[in-house]
Amino acid sequence: MSTLNILDPLWITKGSHGIDPEYSKYILLSANQKYRNKLKKGDISSFYEILFHSLNLNNLAVEGSVFNFNMTPIWDDPKLNDIRNHIRRLYQLPDNLVEIFKNANFLFIGLMLDYLDEMLIITDKTKSYYVNLGIHRQKEIFIVLNVKGSMDYDIWKLKSDKRYRLGHKTTHIKTITLDMLKGNALREAIKADGDPRLANIEADVNVIFTVSDTELVNNNLASAISSSLIFSKWITNGVKYESNILSELYELLSQDRILPFTMKSIV
Repeated sequence: MSTLNILDPLWITKGSHGIDPEYSKYILLSANQKYRNKLKKGDISSFYEILFHSLNLNNLAVEGSVFNFNMTPIWDDPKLNDIRNHIRRLYQLPDNLVEIFKNANFLFIGLMLDYLDEMLIITDKTKSYYVNLGIHRQKEIFIVLNVKGSMDYDIWKLKSDKRYRLGHKTTHIKTITLDMLKGNALREAIKADGDPRLANIEADVNVIFTVSDTELVNNNLASAISSSLIFSKWITNGVKYESNILSELYELLSQDRILPFTMKSIV
């Protein structure tokens, strides 16, 4: 999956003079175009970057800092200091700063809704199975994709690590084709394959098995499933994993048009 980032976490500090709403608007519109171009091509892998920026915006408003893509807080930018000084004087934000926050929130929420809409279209054609209700808290999660009636099993790995972009990475491991269907056929095939990348796979711990009714683009399906797992880990870490959490997020954003979390709440 793509690892290129579209928008700098410090986008709000760009521009040569103070807090510049016109330059910020230009940056946001440019990013919006790039995100939407990816979506038009069927690439939903930028969803979490958009969510990241929305959470970062909330974090800046509440905590006064932003996070980089390695989930490290940034405090020392001079323009962040200016923004913090304004935010301390609640209800006295200057019009230009209010405009930047308002425009950015509107853009990020709109993008997330459109990406979620695409992901829900994909996952609506699938059924997921998992034993461990706390699977979203595992450092490594194996996503096994299968089309109903097919003997091919496409295996992806979601790995959580702050060294990765946005703290996680989803990669394709391999496709295993079975000779016959029987109770533990896939487990035995994985064991016989001996691939060290599958050494930590445990059916009752870190495997989510997803069956689709029709052929789908597997990298997008894996990305959508990863999104539900990561969002669950970020936001609902203390409760069980719900595979329909993205549809609940869609309803929340549709009704309230605001994301009620900050980056600080998830790191």
